[in-house]
Amino acid sequence: MFLPPMRRAARAIRAIGAAGPAPLATAPRSWTWVAQRASSSSSSSSSSPAPELQLPSEEDLLAIGRLLSRPSEAEKRPPTMMPLLTVDAMLPGQRLRFNSADTRLQKLAAENGEVGVLGGSPLGRPLSCGVVAQLTLSSGVATGSSVAELEWALRGLRHMKLAGPSALGKEGIVMGQVELVDDVVTEADVAKARRLPPLVAEWRGLVEGSRFERFEGQVQGVLEDLGPMPPPEAAGRLALWVAALINPLPALGVAYEIRPAALEAPSVAERLKVVLDGIEASIGHVSGREPLF
Repeated sequence: MFLPPMRRAARAIRAIGAAGPAPLATAPRSWTWVAQRASSSSSSSSSSPAPELQLPSEEDLLAIGRLLSRPSEAEKRPPTMMPLLTVDAMLPGQRLRFNSADTRLQKLAAENGEVGVLGGSPLGRPLSCGVVAQLTLSSGVATGSSVAELEWALRGLRHMKLAGPSALGKEGIVMGQVELVDDVVTEADVAKARRLPPLVAEWRGLVEGSRFERFEGQVQGVLEDLGPMPPPEAAGRLALWVAALINPLPALGVAYEIRPAALEAPSVAERLKVVLDGIEASIGHVSGREPLF
């Protein structure tokens, strides 16, 4: 049975309290059990006090919360066959609008609407990681189009990777096995991720409402698409969120392209390095200290 992380954490803590001082293999090392024994008394009515439980600290609760928030083997979604589109590297929360006269898109949208989206590497080959995205029809015939082009939108949902070879399906649509990326976050990752929120605040102060925006309110619109910034404890998701902010769609042109490297990073630690280097370089560029271009 699946339980939300907070309910699972609460159940685990209750179970620990009921079990008494028996060791818990998966508990953080700082959890301790303290049993106080009173000295013997001449009164026959006196008795030793019950063992006293030393409650976990806030850091312990965060650690166990991260442990329980990771999907178990039974909860992990198996690889799924889905249509694959090779357009541009996208990140969760990003929105890509485009025009197309391809009638196959209408069939994809009418079915599930979820597709795998892959961008291209600097060498021109498709990436092995991308996003599961929702394909929707934005409006009718595209304005000024000479053919029956429609306006479409892709909204990035979840980080995914290819889990097997792709094959040509019905009507020439490429199908592939994809599975969601399961981030393994360490304490070192969380410590490094805590550097990102102040850098984001500095970056926004330099870019938002400035000459760097391609149109008024561009950064604010990006933030609305991305939603709330994940906490450092979700270091992998936070790194992707920051990458999507400094490399938005459409582009701002104030940072090196880091989306492919962030998607393909084999660990959260390497993803954080890509994003930290990217936002620090972007801050140097927009501040005028170290121009990139």
